Amino acid sequence: MTLGLASRERGAVPIGGAAGARSLQQDPQAWRSGFDAGAAGKLYTACPYPAGSTEAWSWSSGFTEGQAKRRSEE
Repeated sequence: MTLGLASRERGAVPIGGAAGARSLQQDPQAWRSGFDAGAAGKLYTACPYPAGSTEAWSWSSGFTEGQAKRRSEE
């Protein structure tokens, strides 16, 4: 299942198969921060959150989406 920007900003991210469907809650502020960093062309190492934290995971997800947006506009 692919989630668009609006769905991701709400924080709903489905994981697992149909039998084990569950969701993790992303941190919308951290996601947006990562998205903005990726869209601006910053380095991945700019993540301000501790590795393994929900915030770092959220930032990383946003960063990847931001990079994709920037690349699609080039």
